[in-house]
Amino acid sequence: SNKMLVSIMLILSSILFGFSHYYNFGGSFIASMPYAFAGLVFGLMYLLSKNIWVPVIAHLLFNSTAILSSLFLVIVKLIS
Repeated sequence: SNKMLVSIMLILSSILFGFSHYYNFGGSFIASMPYAFAGLVFGLMYLLSKNIWVPVIAHLLFNSTAILSSLFLVIVKLIS
């Protein structure tokens, strides 16, 4: 059925999203699991909204918090 195919593709894409971040922490399968979960959330966001920009912007906002906090720490380190 269509629901089963969508469910399988959601799980598969979530696993692939997790593996695409495998080397973020030196190649750890366990460290990839939160990324696989995030992939599941992003996939569900798309399925619920039917708009690819919803998960794309969510991913952008998630990444921007890491970038901005890192930039803040560098600025604080340079000032002190």
